[in-house]
Amino acid sequence: MLYNSFKELEKDYSIPYIQGKYKEALNLLEKGMKSLPEEEIQKYLFDMMIDKARLYTNIGMYEECFDTILYLVNKGFTCPLHWSRFNPLEEDTRFKKLKEKNNLLRKEIQEKSKFEYIVYLPHGYNKEKKYPLFFNLHGDGENIQKHMEFWKPEKFHDREFIVVYIQSSQVSHHNGYAWEKRGVDIECYDSAYREIKKCYDDISNEYSIDEKSIIIGGFSGGATASIDIVMNNSIPLKGFISLCSEKPKSFTKENVEKALHRGVKGVFMEGKEDLPMKEVEEMMKGFKDVEVPYEYYINDGIGHWYPEDLNDKLEQAIDFILK
Repeated sequence: MLYNSFKELEKDYSIPYIQGKYKEALNLLEKGMKSLPEEEIQKYLFDMMIDKARLYTNIGMYEECFDTILYLVNKGFTCPLHWSRFNPLEEDTRFKKLKEKNNLLRKEIQEKSKFEYIVYLPHGYNKEKKYPLFFNLHGDGENIQKHMEFWKPEKFHDREFIVVYIQSSQVSHHNGYAWEKRGVDIECYDSAYREIKKCYDDISNEYSIDEKSIIIGGFSGGATASIDIVMNNSIPLKGFISLCSEKPKSFTKENVEKALHRGVKGVFMEGKEDLPMKEVEEMMKGFKDVEVPYEYYINDGIGHWYPEDLNDKLEQAIDFILK
């Protein structure tokens, strides 16, 4: 099949990837790359090559994975070598030098990196009216643009929300940013508190906000950071919507009890293919023991990813949190 854009190709090879058919996904990616226009290859070179490297790890082709990572680093792209999937590369005697060069590239980018945010106002926004607010956090290794492809603002606009997409300043790899500290020598959660609080202050000063209707949510590392922000009471929040989260250290009985008194509600979403998720089950038990209201949605047919019916689940989650 001929492809005119990387996004078309990505959509197609993501299907067998999600199904665990890694060789099929790799074959489709490699063949599809050959048909892409040169401008698409140049624009999405990192995305395609890092996906090839990921697929190589899924089928145990670590020599090919190493060569792909080496190619990217020599091209000036910093790679997510802290991902556990790349741990087997440590056995290669060349890996230490490669990792040092990769870390140097990341540090150079980190020195220039700043947190960013994009604000989407509901149609007919009127400063005389107070609006609910939703803070949306990308997953670790993502950015605002990638996250917005799946978690779109339209469903919140239907409910007259002001939607704010925040991008962490902490560099994970090329065009990817992190909320969590995972094998990377950066301060993630501390900066997350500061950046999200700064964003909240900016938004509340500039726009008309209903302080009793503020929700935070996100995917993966962004989901975990969302729960962490709620548990630490960094900003006034009515609740959270977490898609594929882990349990932050701040999730303690004391903080859960405080959340109960603030009237907090939570929504957990997990892919069925990843179940059971021990840490999510622990958090739900913590809420149940203290009687913090929560709901749990299981996404059929996927694991650690965005469900196709995310909009429908968001509608349900918003109703639950705000009722």
